[in-house]
Amino acid sequence: MSGVPPSNSAVADIKSASVSLMPTQFRGVKPKLIVKEGDKVKIGQALFFDKTKTDVKWPSPANGIIKEIQYGPRRVIEKIEISSEGNEGIKHKTFTKDEIKSFDKDTVLEYILESNLFPLIRQRPFNKVADPATLPRDIFISGYNTAPLSIELHQIIEESKEDFQLGLTALSKLTTG
Repeated sequence: MSGVPPSNSAVADIKSASVSLMPTQFRGVKPKLIVKEGDKVKIGQALFFDKTKTDVKWPSPANGIIKEIQYGPRRVIEKIEISSEGNEGIKHKTFTKDEIKSFDKDTVLEYILESNLFPLIRQRPFNKVADPATLPRDIFISGYNTAPLSIELHQIIEESKEDFQLGLTALSKLTTG
């Protein structure tokens, strides 16, 4: 058996001819497309949104052209395939540490939704994407990843403690807990 052992690097330089996103793998989501075949997309650009939570949008994982949109029974979106071309992403407004610390709940929530990052926030106990209209009682952040071949999160956190703490400070604005 040969090969390269898994790396503990946070950023891997993996080049792939195409990338696919499968909306059916997101529990409780009813996807509605924003893009169509042939459209050019950038990393982070919204591909589809949830019909039940229209503010929650899923970002493109790659820069390129929408190669294929595959539909299943009853026109359910099964796969969105993007042919990769470079690594250009959407540019978002950046903020200073003091600005982030002074943000209120609405500003933090608006920025997370605008950046298409909200699908990363999951609701327990069923691991569904949370509802941005519902104020959470608590927010739990796990620093332990049990997935096979996953990176050691404590190393990533250690390398950027200040940024991690700033993110926690921003997320803490979303709850009264």
